[in-house]
Amino acid sequence: SDAKGMSLTIAPTISCNFGCGYCFQSHSKKRMGREQIDDLIRFIDERLTPGTYLAITWFGGEPLSAFDVLEELAPQLHALATEKNCTFSHSIITNGFLLTPEKARFLAGIPGFGYAQITIDGSREHHNRSRPTLAGKGTYDRILANVAECAGILPITIRVNVDRNNADTLEELLDALRERGIHDKVHVYLGHVW
Repeated sequence: SDAKGMSLTIAPTISCNFGCGYCFQSHSKKRMGREQIDDLIRFIDERLTPGTYLAITWFGGEPLSAFDVLEELAPQLHALATEKNCTFSHSIITNGFLLTPEKARFLAGIPGFGYAQITIDGSREHHNRSRPTLAGKGTYDRILANVAECAGILPITIRVNVDRNNADTLEELLDALRERGIHDKVHVYLGHVW
């Protein structure tokens, strides 16, 4: 048979600690409970064809705000893929605010980890305006500090959402990465916001 592997996006929670003006999602406090975790594992176990692949993207909301769910699922899904002789890969899309070296080491320690994608929208001023906490506080400095602490532990891709309001602030972000000595440890790419 022409069996294909499985690519899944898993949201441990749809809750988020940010209030980004351009976000398309409506966030509630919902997170995966015991029943959803068991259902998901059963779903994958029943459908994953041996000898193929299982590719996971951890997403949200903010997936790191339900890190306990991720801690439970990641090793189990890796074990399930291994048992079925499938290759396993996983990456995370996170705002980076809750990323710590401990969490980075955990993610990197599960075989097949690809990268953490973190959004930083140009300069401190623009980023803090477009990506504040729910309480309206700036997030730029903490995210950059977390990136600097974790860049040696796991691959980090920085996504910069670009529109006409921040296109001229990209140099400032690159300078900030350079100042922290991480410009050559992260991959930066631009996403056009319409």
